[in-house]
Amino acid sequence: MSFREVLQRGVDEINRAASTDRALKNALKEYDGRRVVLNIVGDMTYVATISSEQVALTTGAVADAEDMYIEMGHEIAQKLISQEMNPLQLSSMVLSRKVRIRNIGEREINLVRTLYRGF
Repeated sequence: MSFREVLQRGVDEINRAASTDRALKNALKEYDGRRVVLNIVGDMTYVATISSEQVALTTGAVADAEDMYIEMGHEIAQKLISQEMNPLQLSSMVLSRKVRIRNIGEREINLVRTLYRGF
């Protein structure tokens, strides 16, 4: 399965859940208009645009200075998707600069936990 397919499946699950989950709706409202740019070096740049109602996934956009930004190599992304790597290992990857982030702090990490709980 391609990165695009995996990411789109996650976005679809979030959007389905947002229609009934109040906490998820509130999280989307909090970040309405924000974008998360995921640059997978050796693959493509994916952009999740958050609105108060849903998340939309597109590809190929250039990151703006205010975007939440994540950059990682193809191999690291593949290990995350295939669950060969625990997401908690990302902290050490960020410290070693194998994964680069911008505009992502504790609030945004908690948003990801809200979005992906139960998936």
